[in-house]
Amino acid sequence: VMVLKPRHDPLGRFMGHMVAQANAPAQAMFLPEGAALVGQRLQDVLPAGMPESFHERLHRAWEGRQPQADEHALHPGMSADHGGAPRWLAHQMIPLPGGVALISRDTSAAHHAIEAMHEQESFYRCLVDHLPMAVFARSARAHNAGRYVVWNREAAEVMQLSAEQVLGQRPEDILSLEMVERGRALDEAVTQQPRVHHFTNLVCETPRGLRVVDLIKAPIYGVDGQLDHILSIAQDVTAQRQAADQLRLASRVIDETGDAVMVTDAMDRVVMVNPAFLRMSGLRRHEVIGHDAELLGLAWPVGLRDIDTAAGGEVQVKIKHNRSKGGTVYENAYIVTGRPSEPA
Repeated sequence: VMVLKPRHDPLGRFMGHMVAQANAPAQAMFLPEGAALVGQRLQDVLPAGMPESFHERLHRAWEGRQPQADEHALHPGMSADHGGAPRWLAHQMIPLPGGVALISRDTSAAHHAIEAMHEQESFYRCLVDHLPMAVFARSARAHNAGRYVVWNREAAEVMQLSAEQVLGQRPEDILSLEMVERGRALDEAVTQQPRVHHFTNLVCETPRGLRVVDLIKAPIYGVDGQLDHILSIAQDVTAQRQAADQLRLASRVIDETGDAVMVTDAMDRVVMVNPAFLRMSGLRRHEVIGHDAELLGLAWPVGLRDIDTAAGGEVQVKIKHNRSKGGTVYENAYIVTGRPSEPA
């Protein structure tokens, strides 16, 4: 806080202000290592780069006798270094009899925190927008309850509705009645039991047709401890479910065929056998799975060259005699083909 008094020349003309009183924080802010503030001309103690708005408002406070306020940034090069970031000062000018009280505060920390928060928000929005799954959230606050506040690109792509069409809307404004009612029921489950919920194999009608979706819903709370939003993360698992169904069907066919089937990995370890194989060999499943085929006497009956050929996808047929666990000798026709691993 500084109390400023007007200065006049011998002809009575106004020549600015001088510091009549100043407290310790003012001294630390304006002349931390200099002479005492009291008795100094105001223009000599202010930081370089003070904007014209400051001087205009100070003049209004003095001439118009009305309180004024001003806040501004002093950029690097104009003021003491603040790590390359601008220094923010806020001022209140209060008219006094015969002068003006100037109350100044360094508000840099608050502005830098707001800026960091905005940068963090921008980062998270970008991150959410580029996730390969639909992410959306609806408000739980009274003033905009049920309205969408997050709708990422994947959600827009799946539903063929842009963020501009969705944000600020309620589900009943943009979705089918069936989806609205189911969404309301799932949200109700979250509010009644406030924790992360997993809903699997949900069938949803989309512009792409019926899709199978795994959904995660979670409550998000505000700083006041009240429910702020309900966050939803939906992943389209239609292709995975179809592949799993096909795999189960293939497994059933292999299990029910009368031909003995054994599958090994690239290290010749047994990873699967069917019931026909167990009947033929007299072995039990736990005696085979995970074991080396060659040590079990089940190795491919030719050399490494033929194994490499099979690994390339070529089907080969070879004859070999084997002995069952009970000692019975039987003749096998080996039909071998290789299958490369799926890319990661």
